Amino acid sequence: MGERKQQFTGWWIPADIVNLFLDGKLNSKEMILLANIDGMVDRSGEGCHASNKTLGKPLRVSDETVRRMLQKLKKMDLVIETGFDGRRRFLETAWSRSCPHKTVGSDPTKMTRLNPLLRKGSNKTREDDSSSSGDGGFLKLHNPKNKSKPSLFDKACARQLREAVKKFTRTLPSSKLSTDAQSFRLLREQNGISQERLENVLDWFCDHIKNQFVPRAHSGKTFREKFIKIEDAIERMGETPVEVSERAEKIVKRLQEWKWPKGSASQLPTVVQQSVEFEDLFHKRLVKLLNAEPDKSTNSSQGRRRNMFNHILESFHPDFVFQWFTTVYKQVQNWEAWNGNLTPHRLHHNAEKFRQYGRQLLISRGIPERQWDKLMEEVDACV
Repeated sequence: MGERKQQFTGWWIPADIVNLFLDGKLNSKEMILLANIDGMVDRSGEGCHASNKTLGKPLRVSDETVRRMLQKLKKMDLVIETGFDGRRRFLETAWSRSCPHKTVGSDPTKMTRLNPLLRKGSNKTREDDSSSSGDGGFLKLHNPKNKSKPSLFDKACARQLREAVKKFTRTLPSSKLSTDAQSFRLLREQNGISQERLENVLDWFCDHIKNQFVPRAHSGKTFREKFIKIEDAIERMGETPVEVSERAEKIVKRLQEWKWPKGSASQLPTVVQQSVEFEDLFHKRLVKLLNAEPDKSTNSSQGRRRNMFNHILESFHPDFVFQWFTTVYKQVQNWEAWNGNLTPHRLHHNAEKFRQYGRQLLISRGIPERQWDKLMEEVDACV
């Protein structure tokens, strides 16, 4: 897709990153994302310039999920954006320039440890920190001798649930950490729930614990009892439910004055909010690309690019999302075969109608429509 393939040097995870995972401050996908970025940092000095879509492939997650993961990792100072050339951003991990695993022929037993300052937010020290290796934590997770008691993975899940409950109820959970961890162990060993499945459901639950349609589970025991109901809620809601902003609420009120077919009016708050978020994100990324262009350039192609960005930005007026759903309403009003699901019709970069809109914008300025697809690749790579 126009992205130059970088040499992949492999995955290596410092002990301090493993400890952040064991403390419940990183999930497994975030840890692998860090290792993947580090593995694409060129020894010649160039950072990882892979797009969010490329970074998400080994994790089997969307580019939007990768964007949110990168935002979190940047706030934790674990990912650094070292540059942006107008088309690609360059990323490195906090240890990409300090660990000798980047040198050919390095001895893995003599690797330098990650700076302990990166473990900010962790107020505990481990007895085995001084002797732990990069993979010691994972060996403990899968040690068959630990079947009769909670593993480190179970304890991390328990901590994550308790933190979410504490934020939601503003009180300490009534159950003990060890009791909650036992429930996660039973989910794995007695109920046969895989770690990946358990982690995905727990992440979703903690993110949406405030939603009135999500089952209440304020302890490890109730989480285990309602695990299938929580999965049913994920499937029932389809897309991840979101908190509706004031701007989205105003748009929804205008749209709900119309008679939406097949009971789809109840979906409007979610799909409108998702559309508003996409429009805001798309606008911010376009502005960032525009600002990366030279202000005054004698290069005619760069001047045309600036004009193209300005033209697209001007087209996103305040009523854009409302007009988008006005078109959707007209489309589905007399559509007998329509199933009532509004999710595929929301405003997002993969929507065919949005592609057609963008291509027509460029054609109206005498720009080949294929430039729209190239622009979308740049937008995708921009964080």
